[in-house]
Amino acid sequence: MWRTYGTNGGLVRLSWRLNELVDAICNVTLRPGFTIYIGRVRYLKEQDLRTAIAELRGSAERRATEAARAVMHKRIGFSYENEVRICLVGPKASRPQDTYQVEGIFPEGTSTVLIDPYLPEWQAKSWTTFLSPFFKGRRVRQSAFNKDPSA
Repeated sequence: MWRTYGTNGGLVRLSWRLNELVDAICNVTLRPGFTIYIGRVRYLKEQDLRTAIAELRGSAERRATEAARAVMHKRIGFSYENEVRICLVGPKASRPQDTYQVEGIFPEGTSTVLIDPYLPEWQAKSWTTFLSPFFKGRRVRQSAFNKDPSA
């Protein structure tokens, strides 16, 4: 995730206990026409994955549901991730929004806050200083993902 989605500004990873996140998502206020889908990822062999996605194509009236189901599939090689995905599906538009602000999920529910491990130390400290007041009682720290465990 860090390398795939990272930018010069880095990433911040927020983690929630699943039941607390689902409770929070159930209480968000969405604009008309938007729906949130939550599901556990199904890990399939590549051919089974292609078949499952092909079966989801079809009826226009169920397109949003089918799209949400499609992104809940992944190759079996990633099954160690044991992933849960959250999809926000909106009304048909010419171009999807880059961001969508969801109100009602508060920082109190987070269990961990990690800063991008590939950022220079000074930049990670800036993020930590900025974020710490929002996450009182939780440790905000730089991920040790790429650090030598013996160091």
